Amino acid sequence: MKKSFLLYLSIFFFILFSTFGCKDKNSINNKKLPKGWRIWRELGPLYTLEKYNKSILVGGTKGVWQLDYNSSKPKYLSGIPKGAVVRTIICLEDGSCLAGHTKGISVLKKSHWYNLVCGKDTPTQMIEDIIALSNNHLIAGGVKSLVDIKIKNQKYQCKEIVIPKQPWWHITSLLKDSYGVIWIGTNQRDKGGVILFKDNHILKRWDSSNGLPHSQITSIMEDTDARVWVGTGFLMHGGVGVFSHKNKIAWERNFTLKSPPLVGSKVRSLYQDSKGRYWIGSEKRGLTILDRYTHLLKIIDKDRGLPANEVTAIIEDENGSIWLATLKGLVKIINF
Repeated sequence: MKKSFLLYLSIFFFILFSTFGCKDKNSINNKKLPKGWRIWRELGPLYTLEKYNKSILVGGTKGVWQLDYNSSKPKYLSGIPKGAVVRTIICLEDGSCLAGHTKGISVLKKSHWYNLVCGKDTPTQMIEDIIALSNNHLIAGGVKSLVDIKIKNQKYQCKEIVIPKQPWWHITSLLKDSYGVIWIGTNQRDKGGVILFKDNHILKRWDSSNGLPHSQITSIMEDTDARVWVGTGFLMHGGVGVFSHKNKIAWERNFTLKSPPLVGSKVRSLYQDSKGRYWIGSEKRGLTILDRYTHLLKIIDKDRGLPANEVTAIIEDENGSIWLATLKGLVKIINF
């Protein structure tokens, strides 16, 4: 009798624990994930994504992780300086990769990161973005200046770039467009904006006084129609400014909180996928998806499956899956 009672009691507590005390690995906020989603919360706050040899490199507060497209287990790539937060990763055509972080730049060699060494000009400032002008010529933007990086015989030469008559502040994002113009995004609330630079000359500067929703720049992207999208914002103010070349570079339109489609508050990330859709990640309101004609398709936020409302980076792999970096982990969306 006593054994039967203990058996029934064990079954009761097993059912109780299974129902209320155990979270499903495929659930978030006690809800089932949308079909085709996968989330890695253990990777922590993330800020950058890059494609590398049929895999995704993921950077954030815990260094850099690598996930094969069809793998579920992240691989940690050691070598990023202790305590450094990875802000950007770029991989070149020759297979080499560089990571910009809060302590400078690291180079990937055989699944291990090594500090970039350029003699006395080795960058030690926080690096927010790195772009390639060619396979052997890069530019990095940091909290103090731009850094010109040239690669010759697998050796790196670095030099601080000085643009005439332009005081420097925190550089957040960089883009070389299809016309060869370099777009430099800065993070100065009153005197920031985006600077257009070519052939050692400033072509134009845009901020909130002449078109942009806000003067603090967070991200820059060129779409397949050669239009440049500039993400801006601070706290609950921001939006996206869109520029077109045509005969000359000109402001085209803004997407803001006050005009449809809603893109949220401060914009953190911009991406156009292979179907022409625009993905806009914000700081407080999750992710806004527009079709190629900029009509609203969908808004995805924490209540609709995201682990966090701040989407810091977006990328699409060769299989058509979309990967999202958030402040509470990595998201993979299949067949959206």
